[in-house]
Amino acid sequence: MINDSSSTVKLSMRIDTPLWTAWSTLAERAGYDPIDYVKMMIIGEVTKADPPLLKPDEHRRLQRLDRLIRKVVETAVAMFRNNEFSPHVTLHVFQRAMHDEKFAETYKEHIGGADPYVHGNPLKEVNRELGRRIKNALPVEVEKVGGKPVEQRNLKGEVIQSYTLLKLRQ
Repeated sequence: MINDSSSTVKLSMRIDTPLWTAWSTLAERAGYDPIDYVKMMIIGEVTKADPPLLKPDEHRRLQRLDRLIRKVVETAVAMFRNNEFSPHVTLHVFQRAMHDEKFAETYKEHIGGADPYVHGNPLKEVNRELGRRIKNALPVEVEKVGGKPVEQRNLKGEVIQSYTLLKLRQ
């Protein structure tokens, strides 16, 4: 399933400032943006529900997505803590994650069993989600030149086709 405006719900809610501050701290400790952490908690609770609340295919898709996100966030945070940050961190996280057999297997299953290194698969839109999660897990911002993001495009031999350079927040 591709997430577009017809398959997503936009939420808006008010939360007391002290509660949001505490939640933000918990999210940061776990390596997540607060909103991403909300989504992860929702996925976790829905996929653990007994009896199941989702159709089997959707249940499995969300479980795979959860595993993929957790792995890239864990990898990004570990690399950052080990002083392995570079503007190319998104590419490096994907490369490192793909060396993990479980991640590679889950990723391949998530994209319909296709070769992960072949571009053009619409199920690989998950890369955009994973890239955003990497960026949100770190104290970074998009590197810009002349007000435009600096992108690396048309990558060959990589799982991702493109990515945006990142820099540490000032």
